[in-house]
Amino acid sequence: MSFDYLEYVQESLDGVREGAGDNVSAACPFCGKANHFSINIENGHWRCFKCDERGLDFAWLIAEVEGLSLERARAFIMRRTVTFRRREVAPESLSDRLRRLRGAPESTQVPEDVLTPLPTEFVPVHGPDGRWSMPEYLLERGMTRNAARHWGLGYCTRGRYADRIVMPIVCPAGSSFTARAALDGMRGARYLNPEEAKHGRLVYGWAGCDGSEWVVLVEGPFDTIRLWQYGTPALALLGKELHRDQLRLLCQLPAVTRIVVMLDPEARGMAEKVASRLSTRFEDIWIAQLPGGADPGDSSGKQVRAALSRAERYTGDRAQALKVAIGLF
Repeated sequence: MSFDYLEYVQESLDGVREGAGDNVSAACPFCGKANHFSINIENGHWRCFKCDERGLDFAWLIAEVEGLSLERARAFIMRRTVTFRRREVAPESLSDRLRRLRGAPESTQVPEDVLTPLPTEFVPVHGPDGRWSMPEYLLERGMTRNAARHWGLGYCTRGRYADRIVMPIVCPAGSSFTARAALDGMRGARYLNPEEAKHGRLVYGWAGCDGSEWVVLVEGPFDTIRLWQYGTPALALLGKELHRDQLRLLCQLPAVTRIVVMLDPEARGMAEKVASRLSTRFEDIWIAQLPGGADPGDSSGKQVRAALSRAERYTGDRAQALKVAIGLF
């Protein structure tokens, strides 16, 4: 279920009135003028016709109204969306059915949410005052301002994550971040995670896939953002492996969701393993590889379209995967 914009507006803004079409009006939280602030309750776009504050990202509005950082505002949206979704009774998967028929005990332990705050030195590329400070590294990678703002990207100039692009991670299992080196020749890992990070429980890009009938699984955040810029919903596994908790998280998607596995070109074998694990829950699974050995994070729209059009349906041994999932092997 998508975030209920109307419910939030009615709870949090003053003077809410019905408007034309999908719009409602309210008192502007920026300038305070009544009836000049318009919100589209279908897509969350908002604008004040008095002070001209406007935005396509509803999280910015929540950040202003609630006094939150952009990351926390996005987490707020995710929590309200997921709280409703978790009350739904998901269809019984084949692995659950086999486990029940065999009388095997089901695991009822649910991992605690991962809640790792952003570094104190974090600087957003698009600040609350509307000013931009896009690092050269993002521009070189073809990152648009809209994408940088949508995904809440930032950077650090000092501390443990100095000279790195900080990418917030928000999904139903919690929030964290990863920091990508932004300078050539930097010592240490290309991606630096918080010391207490448990990223095997998280996926990157969840908000961009909510309600989608299909999704592409990739490795890293830049892969997700690049595909998002091409209008393709994508989730990053934050590595080449699909962990058990990540699979549990993906099970919140409808079982009829089409999933395309598109890992980096050198990870064909891992793509097969990911597809096999997915087959315990999903049936419509495909494996795609970008032409010319391209990486999803540096791909062109033409390359992505070609890869998706040539994707091969996964036809592995689903029964074997189910047996492994329920502990027969």
